[in-house]
This record gives sequence, structure tokens and C-alpha cells, in this order.
Amino acid sequence: MKKTLFILLCSCVLSALAVAQQPDYTGADSTALALKGRHFSSVAELVNQLTPGLNNNQLKARAIYDWVTENIKYDMQAFISKTYLNEKSPLMTLTDRKGICQNFSELVKEMCLLAHIPCEIVTGLGKFGPNLGTDLHAWNAIQLNNKWYLMDVSWGSLQRPGNKYDYFLTPPEQFICDHFPNSARWSLLDKTPDKQTFLSYPYISIDYFKVAGKDFPKEMKLVARNQTLTISNYAAATGKLLYPEIVDEKNMRQLEHREDYTPVDIGIREITDADKKVVQYQLTGIPKGSYWLYLYVVPDVDQSPSSIIQSSILVFSVESL
Repeated sequence: MKKTLFILLCSCVLSALAVAQQPDYTGADSTALALKGRHFSSVAELVNQLTPGLNNNQLKARAIYDWVTENIKYDMQAFISKTYLNEKSPLMTLTDRKGICQNFSELVKEMCLLAHIPCEIVTGLGKFGPNLGTDLHAWNAIQLNNKWYLMDVSWGSLQRPGNKYDYFLTPPEQFICDHFPNSARWSLLDKTPDKQTFLSYPYISIDYFKVAGKDFPKEMKLVARNQTLTISNYAAATGKLLYPEIVDEKNMRQLEHREDYTPVDIGIREITDADKKVVQYQLTGIPKGSYWLYLYVVPDVDQSPSSIIQSSILVFSVESL
């Protein structure tokens, strides 16, 4: 009896370690890539070709995430115009290869269940950025080795290639910065912030956690007095520098659409500590009015193009009094 219990205990520990230690995803990724662009008459046919040979549910979940992010396009036009169909079936989404978050989540849930992976659709709010604001959103929770994990396949499909997996099994303490579940259970946190607290967060890119650690600022609204604002170097922990940019409402829209824009001309002074590490930035000459403050990571000279963080990691609102 003791021997049996010992074997069961070892099995549980090894199963937990399989998720805690990132497995080799090469097989899952290559399988999904090989099926890119293929036509399937049913969701079951897709899953039957995608998952054989993958010997655990984490690899199968990775292949599902891979295939959907590479083959289903986020229908941004339908989202903005509110002309989408929430009642689209997973097969319809698979057939026309586009949808909004709800369609992505329903397709992923059906694929996971067919692959014998427990999966739920989580609904709530997503923080999309200054232009689109905060809106209704849907994503997935999957169970691996008796533990729940979060992933957002629709947002994964919108990421740059090097960031595609940022929303795959994302740690809950990071996920909460831009995903608020209607049910506190699905935050997967010991303590879920209330809705008002979530809404007060700045817009935080998942890239933030790559340069700044686990904690993140909790207040979006900043006030500049006498045309001056002092902000932290949120990337100081990893020795990175930030580039602050003040943008007014008109130019913010151009920036979001990757068009030419002219930021507000301000002074930027670095404030260093005793070790000459930049810990703060003093922004001066901010005209009276309302603005958005974008913070970018300054890339290292020896960084490869794929590792350079090209988008902002934080966006605050600024009122200059």
C-alpha cells in the first residue's frame, strides 16, 4: 500500500513539474505549421490531424493555440462597427477563418474538448488601449494536470511574431492587468481586484513584464504641475531605459494607426541614483491640457530585431494644470 501511494505521489509531482518546467514545443509548433492554410470539413477533422503524436495535453494545447493564432484572423472591422455575430458556430469560424474574441474562444473550447482537455470560456472586460478603451471580451481557461491556466488566442493572433505566445498560459498576476473576468474565480488569483480598481489601471503591454518584473503601476491618471511631471523608470530593475512621449488626442489616433504623427515637444531629464542608474524621468514644458503619455523601451545596441520591444509598455493619461 505504501509503495502504491509513493508511486502515485511521484506521478503527481512529475505531472506538475511538466507544466512548471516549459516542455519542448518543437513538435507541437511544427505540426501546427504543417497544417497552416489547410481546409477542414469539421473541427473534429482538424483536431484529429493536429494532435496525434503529441503525448500530453500541454503540447496539444500549444498546437491548438498555434494553429488558431496562425489561421484565424481577428475581424477588427466587425469589432469596431459592432457588426459581428456572437452566435457564429465554431465550424463557421473555422470555415471563414475570421472572428472576434467570442468566436475564437468557442472554437478553442471545442478543439480542446475534442482533444480531451478541460476548457472553459471566460467572459469579462479587456483593456484594448487608449483608442478602443475597455470593452467586453472573452478568452479561455484550460486545465492541465488538475491546475487551471489562462490563454487568450484572439489577442495572440494580433501580436507581433516574436510575441505570439505572450497570451499562452500567461501567469494570472500578469493577465489581470488587461483582462477582468466577470467571475472572480477565473482571475486564478488568491485575491481578485474589484472592477473599479481594474479600470483605474494604466494601459499595460504584456511586454512590460519582460523588463519591469511582476508588479505594475495601478493608477492611470497622472497630473503635471507647472508643466512638469516626474515618472519612474519602470524598467530600471533590468537596467533598461525608457523613452517617454506625450501625445495629444489627435496625434494619438494617428499613432494607433501607425500613421505619421507629431508628439508634444517636451524636455526630458534623467534622474540617477548614487550608482548612476536612471531611476526617474522629469518631463518639462508640458502645455496645459489633456494628453496620453506613452513609455517605450529603448533597445540595446546589440539586440536582435526580433527581441526589440517596438511598442509602448505603458500608457498613462496626463492632465497638465
